[in-house]
Order: sequence, then C-alpha cells, then structure tokens
Amino acid sequence: QSAIGSAEEAVSLSLDWEQTVTQQIYDLVEIARGDRNYIALRFLDWFVTEQLEELTSMGTLLALIRRASGNLFYVEEHLARKGGVLAAKPAGEGAAEAE
Repeated sequence: QSAIGSAEEAVSLSLDWEQTVTQQIYDLVEIARGDRNYIALRFLDWFVTEQLEELTSMGTLLALIRRASGNLFYVEEHLARKGGVLAAKPAGEGAAEAE
C-alpha cells in the first residue's frame, strides 16, 4: 500500500503483517516437526519468541493509538513515560546480533 491515512492505519497494517509473518513461521515449525528436524525446531523457537514480542508490541501500540483518539502527542508522552512499547535497546545491548 502506497498511501497510509493515519497512525492507526499504519500500526494496524504492521500488526496484520506481523500476524502473517507469525503464520509463516508456524508453517515452518510444522514442516520441521513433520521432518523430525529437531535442530530446525530449536532454531525456529527463537523466531516464535521474537514474533510473540512483535505481536504484543504492535497490539499494545494499536490499542494506545485508539485510546488516544488521534492525539499522537498523548501516545508519544505515554511511550516516553513507560520507556516505550517499542523502546530501543540500551547502547551496547544486542550489538553482537547486528554484526
């Protein structure tokens, strides 16, 4: 989609995408399970855990935006006060993952 009309629409589309990705990962888990590929299952478990975090973050952000009724300053203030639903990792944390 090339035009997004609101923050709620953007986050809703992001949540839809995360749900699609989650289903794709679940499909891979089922393939690995069917093949009795236990190494792949352990590998995919990390992705399942990450997707749970993504779904939770997007769902929380969407609920917050809806409660704010279009007042994005409220959303920004709330995220700053709470450390952010989608807060960046502190400096140095996750640096090895990025390399």
